Amino acid sequence: MILRKYIQRRLSAYFSQPENAVIGTLPSPVDFRSLWGEAHYRRVVASLRPYAADGGDDEAAGRWLTPAELFRPHYGRIVGRYISDHFERTAAATGRPLRILEIGGGGGTLAASLLDYLAEERPGLYETATYTLMDGSATLLNLQRRTLERFGSKVFFFRADVGDVVDSCGLDSYIGTSDAPTYVCGFELLDNLPHDKVTRCSVTGGIFQTELHPDDDDSGTLSERCVPLTDPLLTKILERVPSYEAGRGGRWIPTVACALMDEIYRARPNARLILADFDSLPPPDLCDRSWPLPEGRGAAAATRPALGRPLVTCLDGIDHGCYLRSPQLCDILFPTDFRRLASYASAAAAAGEEGDDGPGHEVMVQKQGDFLAGPEVEATKSWITGYTPLLEDFSNCSVLTAAPPEKK
Repeated sequence: MILRKYIQRRLSAYFSQPENAVIGTLPSPVDFRSLWGEAHYRRVVASLRPYAADGGDDEAAGRWLTPAELFRPHYGRIVGRYISDHFERTAAATGRPLRILEIGGGGGTLAASLLDYLAEERPGLYETATYTLMDGSATLLNLQRRTLERFGSKVFFFRADVGDVVDSCGLDSYIGTSDAPTYVCGFELLDNLPHDKVTRCSVTGGIFQTELHPDDDDSGTLSERCVPLTDPLLTKILERVPSYEAGRGGRWIPTVACALMDEIYRARPNARLILADFDSLPPPDLCDRSWPLPEGRGAAAATRPALGRPLVTCLDGIDHGCYLRSPQLCDILFPTDFRRLASYASAAAAAGEEGDDGPGHEVMVQKQGDFLAGPEVEATKSWITGYTPLLEDFSNCSVLTAAPPEKK
């Protein structure tokens, strides 16, 4: 079994749990203007743990409060301003309505904040706009429906696992094909998309893909095995972005994220991308001390080291050193190498537009704080020190945007 298939199965089981087990929602927005400074903000965030995953009060619980939830409604309103400004500059003159597709919509918080912004500040755009949410989790999709019920027929929903979309049915089977400008958003999506792992043979220099095979001791456990590269998707990714190839060690490759970009541009050649996620993750806080250990020892012996290693954590607030030796219901989060992903986005856009020789799209990567900077930030600034968590917290997040070149 190729690695991404196993990770997709694990993540599908994780996100099939009840909604309050995997995502945090706050009963009301945080009043950031009442905070004194960073220390006060940290205390407030700590007090929000009962609203994070499963209501626990352990140190890890706050991880399930996403920036869109923690900074609501400001985060979604900023995204709404970015989209509407860009649309009015580049597409409003065509007379076509605004179309937004969000993949992995969480609890629907970002969509609600964004649509509220359009209704209040850009009513002309809002009147004809539509917002579609795609999610692989039935429980989260139900939560999104409840959150967005007040928007009526303006919002559409469909259930589809990204892994299945890129492997078989195709995105166009859900949204059709069109050259209409469509804003495709993913916030904290990339970190939960299945990855593969490649290594380079130290003798021949050849590239190997990683597969999972049963151990020989009849225990039912699996271990990684490196075999020569044959997977068509991995081969295409490495041809388009050679820097993804492993150097002296292995490297995790965001195969499903790359394939999703191909699907987006195949169905919507004029798509505009907005993808925000973690560009780095903290090391695991391990109780079993299984990570890092030399290969062949401890729980980590089933896997080989590689750049971009995932963080594996369960809802008991425990991190695990090996995705193969962790409980079945665990979150598996990957950091995103935005520089390499941007290179793939450029290639995918060019291929979707006019074949590999197409002009491509303008792709930009920014730190999240730089992307969010704007007039809405004042509403999140603490009143004594001026600390602004919307810009200064989540410093390990970046945003990738891609769009057709603007006409001068």
